[in-house]
Amino acid sequence: MQNNLHPPTLARQLFANMQLLVLFALAGLLNGCATTLSSQVSIVHAWPEGLQEKSYRFETSARSENDVQYARYQAMLGTELQSLGFIESSAADTEHAARLSVAMEYASTASEMPDGMSSPTMMMMMSPLHFPPSPHHSSFSGQTHSLWMLSNLSAPKYYLHQLKILIRDRKSAAQLADIRASTEQPNPDIAAIMPYLMISALKQFPGQSGSTTMVTLPRSLPAKK
Repeated sequence: MQNNLHPPTLARQLFANMQLLVLFALAGLLNGCATTLSSQVSIVHAWPEGLQEKSYRFETSARSENDVQYARYQAMLGTELQSLGFIESSAADTEHAARLSVAMEYASTASEMPDGMSSPTMMMMMSPLHFPPSPHHSSFSGQTHSLWMLSNLSAPKYYLHQLKILIRDRKSAAQLADIRASTEQPNPDIAAIMPYLMISALKQFPGQSGSTTMVTLPRSLPAKK
């Protein structure tokens, strides 16, 4: 059967189908994000096998002493470490000196779109397309057209929230673990995201050194006892 669609008409239909597919994919992504939150976790460690003595002290800094929010996150981290068998030693406890030291850093930065939207495929779909000369429609000959539906959409603002946890041996100052968790979310408030970063970072502690994994948690986290 002969195809009566001219090339420009066929191209338009293909573009419309592509746009619908993208919209369905984005709708599925939004539906998935409504109930879960995913973080990328990278782990590098030289954790001693069979280490039983997991007493620790937090490293002090000007930020840890003067920042109320930092102190709150530090207490949150202490709770997570306690669930893994770590025991915090106070500076006044000279009888039982801590074996380990723990440091924490965090930050948030704004970005125009999440990582998935900056993939080569998405960039190709948002780039102008050049139509070759058509013998049927001179108006399309050699003109450049873009996928207006995608290219004209304003990119949503996303925020990259990052957490880094460092564990060192206090006696030798050797670094035993460097754990980093990050997630891109539309919510600019890192306070709302920090519990997920904490749990994700330590979920498989100590984990496989050199690995980078995605950890997905339910949005409704169980209350800590």
